Amino acid sequence: GSRLVRVYSTHLGTMGDVAPRARREQLGAILADAEAYPYVIIGGDMNDVGVGQTVRDKGYVWPTQRGPATTRLGRLDHIFFKGFTTPDSSGTGTVENVAGASDHLPVWAVAILR
Repeated sequence: GSRLVRVYSTHLGTMGDVAPRARREQLGAILADAEAYPYVIIGGDMNDVGVGQTVRDKGYVWPTQRGPATTRLGRLDHIFFKGFTTPDSSGTGTVENVAGASDHLPVWAVAILR
């Protein structure tokens, strides 16, 4: 329809590059930019198990919070929605066979416009 969706594909700093606070600041810059938009999707490698709560505190839905580890270090890859809902737990998943294409497992989520 006529609704525009703002989409961010991100890769926050790695654990070897920056501290958790710096990753939250990186994500904060994205969240600040996204404030002006009613429909937002943020997805990517967060490199931090704790940043999801930062996004949730801003009113986003976090459909990929639960699931298998996406890296050997844990579940670091996520999708967040603003202005959307997800159908239920069957509306998200993790692709577990990437045939060596990446060291991360991709995540997916179904978004329903409110």
